[in-house]
Amino acid sequence: MNKFRTSILILAMVFMGTQGLKAQEKGTSAFNIGIGAGSSTEIANDVLDGIGSIFTLGNFRYENESYSPVILLGYKYAVIDRLMVGVNLTYQNAKTDRIVSTDAKPVFGDLEGEITDNFYTIGIEGVYHYISKPSFQMYSGLGIGYTMNTEKFVSNADSASDRTDTYGLVPLQFTFAGFRFGKTIAASLELGFGYKGVLNAGLSYQFQKKE
Repeated sequence: MNKFRTSILILAMVFMGTQGLKAQEKGTSAFNIGIGAGSSTEIANDVLDGIGSIFTLGNFRYENESYSPVILLGYKYAVIDRLMVGVNLTYQNAKTDRIVSTDAKPVFGDLEGEITDNFYTIGIEGVYHYISKPSFQMYSGLGIGYTMNTEKFVSNADSASDRTDTYGLVPLQFTFAGFRFGKTIAASLELGFGYKGVLNAGLSYQFQKKE
């Protein structure tokens, strides 16, 4: 019975402490910069390359793909306590070799050229802080964006010519768990899926306008 009472007392103290946490007050602004990895843009680009190979019956293949980290800039504003909305800007680069099958090399193929993709994304996101201490915050969020890809092909064969194409994508961002460690200037870490990557980390500057 004593152990039961002790457990109830501990739970009550934890609950009271949680209720006393400082909320993400209305009017708070936050700027952040960071890098991410494993973006949904990479997956979408790989799928499009796969579809392209299928439609050419395997005559063209895409190999040696490499992606840069996602570069992230963001701003958020607390419209009400604990709820922030904002905008994100991201950039990511990809390089891919395009291989074409020939009569001389029907299986291995020859390098026809190199493709360079530049992905520019602007996204709108909302995040809710369910833990918001002065030096520690934890949150989740949801966003949607628009990605413009400028794709440049540089030929390595007489049979193809250089060209530049542009197309758009509409990606989502699911932030399953975000963490902010610090007060005015803090470290940030987010786990999720979308245009910011499966994992992104960086620095955050937060302030509240004085009236």
